[in-house]
Amino acid sequence: MIEDAGKDFFQEKERIYGEPATYRTFAHMYARRESSVVQLPGLLYVIAGRICFEDFEPTGGLEDFFRRKRDAFVKFTAEEPLSSAVRWKQVGSRISDRFLLGYIEADAMKPASLFSRILGRPRVHIAFDTGTHWILEVISVSEFFTVLEDRT
Repeated sequence: MIEDAGKDFFQEKERIYGEPATYRTFAHMYARRESSVVQLPGLLYVIAGRICFEDFEPTGGLEDFFRRKRDAFVKFTAEEPLSSAVRWKQVGSRISDRFLLGYIEADAMKPASLFSRILGRPRVHIAFDTGTHWILEVISVSEFFTVLEDRT
């Protein structure tokens, strides 16, 4: 699925970084924009010892039909050294929204319960030693955690 989508995108990244991506998947990154939490669909990948996320502009489909007119698309990218990921865990969507909105500290986010991991759509919280925090929704959490654990 991801192998076909974005072939040109990843060829360009390989040219820039000098090596191919070792992990790639579709993901959503959650971020604060003004006083709300926004969901950014995009590509999450690991390349040359860096973990990267780039969003893309949604196009067509029912989403455009139901979405109100919005401002022009502004590309969002995030990149951190993979080795700087110091903690990661699955968290619930409500608690991660509270964190993003500044109501609670990162340490107050408890791991998602088994019930919420099975029935909900848990997110992944990654804390980097740079002080940056990412909140993501990935297709395969276990595969992504393996990438984070094998980062050395």
